[in-house]
This record gives sequence, structure tokens and C-alpha cells, in this order.
Amino acid sequence: MERIDYITRKWWFFVILVISQFLFLPYASKNFQVEQINTIIYTTLTNSIQLKISSYSVYFQILSLIILVLLIVLKNRMKLIFNLYVAVSYILFAFVQNIAITEKYGWSIVTVNVIMFLFVAYVWVIEIFQSKNDYSFSPFQWKYSWMILLSLFAYLCPLSADGFNFNPAHFVYKNSATAFCLTTPLFLTLMTLNIPSINIVT
Repeated sequence: MERIDYITRKWWFFVILVISQFLFLPYASKNFQVEQINTIIYTTLTNSIQLKISSYSVYFQILSLIILVLLIVLKNRMKLIFNLYVAVSYILFAFVQNIAITEKYGWSIVTVNVIMFLFVAYVWVIEIFQSKNDYSFSPFQWKYSWMILLSLFAYLCPLSADGFNFNPAHFVYKNSATAFCLTTPLFLTLMTLNIPSINIVT
């Protein structure tokens, strides 16, 4: 973890992240053409496995909410379970959000997303064994409290084709727990509220 910590603090690490967006092309088992890369990515994301398992979203949501609430209540007694949950979540994000089977492209994969998400999962797997994060939330970081509202907004995901819908039932039915963009702000907020007692790599 020390080596990863050293690398992620270097300016060139972020340059590599940006460049990698152009190096790792998406994969399609049929009709792959370089000029259609954006279309392949869009088609994959809008037909991903995540959408196929949406009928099970309530189970993912309830599990997610239980773990998050228990972390806040039990704090470090939930450390191992929370770290494991986050690691598994990013593995799940990598595959269910970035792989699709469509008539036009067959099997298609947003390769760069899979690689990035699995890298994040990897550092969380290391955290499971090294256990550097402290989830005591003490002293409470009031200056970061605004992040709580924004992360809950993302997790609730109230925006729809008909406008905003702030029905709190969406916390249970909205399928946020299997979405990278909707869940990551919540993880980052929990980490930020425990600065400086966190593993900065995670």
C-alpha cells in the first residue's frame, strides 16, 4: 500500500489516468469500428447488465442502507464489513455497469471503466487486510457537512424524465447501490468526514 500511496500522490499519476481514457478502447464482439467508439460506449452503458438486474435492486439497496447506518452507529466495529462491502461494490460496478449484450455489437465492454473500477477495488481489498481507515467520526468535521446533503442527493437520484422526484422511497427502490456515480459520492463523504485518520489511497 505504501508504494501505491507514493504513486497516487505524484502529478504524473493523474496524467496517466487521463491518457488511459484514450488508450483502452472499448471491446465489441461484432461490428467494431474505431469511428463508432462513442456509440459502442453509449450502447454498452445504456444496455448494461445493471439494467437487467434492476428487479433485484431493492435487495442491494436494503443491504447498502443497513451497512451504512450500522457504520455510522457502530463506527469502527463495522470497519471490516464496510471495507469488504466497498471492495465488493467496486467489483460489481466494474462488471454490471460496463458490460452488455446487444444485437448490434454482441458482447461489448467499456474496458477503461472496468480497469479503473477494479483498481479501486484492489486498493480496498488491501485496506481490508491493513485496516488503516478510522471510522470514529470524531471530532466531527463540520466544515465538510455540506457533502452529506450532496451525497444523499446523488444516492436518492431524484432526477427523472418527468423532473425531480424526492420521494424517500427511492432510497430503497432506485438501484443506486449498483451504480458507481451514485454511490461513490457517499463513500467519499464518509471518508472525508474522518480526515485525517484515513488511508488516502482509498
